[in-house]
Amino acid sequence: MEEYLKREELDRALFDRIALKYARKDLFASASVARRHRLAQTLRHVRIDHDMDILEVGCGAGFAAKYLRGQYRSYTGIDYSTELIRYASAQNGGANVSFQAISLYDYQPSRQFDLVLMIGVLHHMSDMPRAVAAMQSLLKPGGYLAVNEPQRSNGLIRGLRRARAALDPAYSDDQEELDPAQLAALFGQAGLTDVRTIPQGLFSTPFAEVVLKPQFITAPLARLACAIDLAIEDRFAAAIAKSTWNVIVIGRK
Repeated sequence: MEEYLKREELDRALFDRIALKYARKDLFASASVARRHRLAQTLRHVRIDHDMDILEVGCGAGFAAKYLRGQYRSYTGIDYSTELIRYASAQNGGANVSFQAISLYDYQPSRQFDLVLMIGVLHHMSDMPRAVAAMQSLLKPGGYLAVNEPQRSNGLIRGLRRARAALDPAYSDDQEELDPAQLAALFGQAGLTDVRTIPQGLFSTPFAEVVLKPQFITAPLARLACAIDLAIEDRFAAAIAKSTWNVIVIGRK
């Protein structure tokens, strides 16, 4: 347990330190379009309606509240980075939107949610079974848990991630990638049903993770990458399952 806590404290310190740099990703068109696309694809198989109460775990700078505006009754974002939550509250707050700097394990709201969302965060958690169980407990009966995670099926992509960890001091190297079957098993162990895994991000993911310049070139390329991914991710899911950067996992309580 001490090792788990140490890892999470180190990760929290990293994101506090790089908060402004991290938040700036969504201010660049090339990254913003890809990050919005990733969010939309993650929720494509969830029945979103205007009466939904949404909780995002690891909300970062809170841009999902902005991207989903008009699609929820309430949005709550939690993150253990105080600096990211400070930015989110200042820049992405609004009616029926709230942010809180708190660990998932310490979060004890007085209500449950229709959707618990997590984008690229679970692999930072030192005890993933505990994290999934905690999120399951925050769902209303019939509610959805939807996560988007790096997956390790593609050896080339694993190599590129290792290279980035070696070269980019703002990249957390204390991460664990799982394959889709392992992630689905975590959902099942937590009591979630109707579990689905969906490959995501063949060409668009690099634009979501790194701000590439010049924007007048990379922004149109990002839009093209998102359009191609949108066209092929559902239609050829089985064929690309081991080639994508990410995997979406969805389950219901």
